[in-house]
Parts: sequence; C-alpha cells; structure tokens
Amino acid sequence: MTFEGNAFGRYRIVDLRFINGDVLYSVTLMGVFNGDPSVDAVARPKPTGEVEVAYSSHRHLTLPCGRANEKKYFPTFEDLAIVLRRARGDTDIAYDFYNRKPQR
Repeated sequence: MTFEGNAFGRYRIVDLRFINGDVLYSVTLMGVFNGDPSVDAVARPKPTGEVEVAYSSHRHLTLPCGRANEKKYFPTFEDLAIVLRRARGDTDIAYDFYNRKPQR
C-alpha cells in the first residue's frame, strides 16, 4: 500500500490518501473556514468530510459526510498528514493513479 497526507492549514483541509491494489482511497476532512477572497476560496460555515473511492479515472464513488466532528478528528488527521509528508516527501499519488499506464 502507498500512503500520502496533505494538510492545507490555511484552508482547514486535510486529505489522507492511499492506494490498495488498483483502488485509490481518499478521506478528506474540511473544517470551518471564513473564506479568502484573494484566492477565490469559498467560506465553509460547518465542518464537512468525504470518502472517495476511485477505481479508474472514469469510475469513482464519493460518499459525503455532513456531520464531521472537527474538534475530535481534525488535529489527529492533520498530525497524520504531516507525519506522512515528512516520511514520504512531496508526493502526488492521485496524479500518479490517474495518469498510470494500463496493465497488459
């Protein structure tokens, strides 16, 4: 399995990704955010999250979570993302996944 963590503290977003076999999983937690007109970032009045499962660039499933517990989970998700980034460096497994060559 390949793991990756992305923490966008300025926007209160943490994305944890991993590949298992031929499937990419992404667990995203988005905290409350006031917005930032200088970069076109939209405000988020309540925390949300989602789980995305991608089988290929054309087949994926997204499961939204409208009742995310930001206080309970955000610090742990953010810490894990930072540890993964330090251990693995600057990676982009989503790009690698979507741009891979088909197996023959």
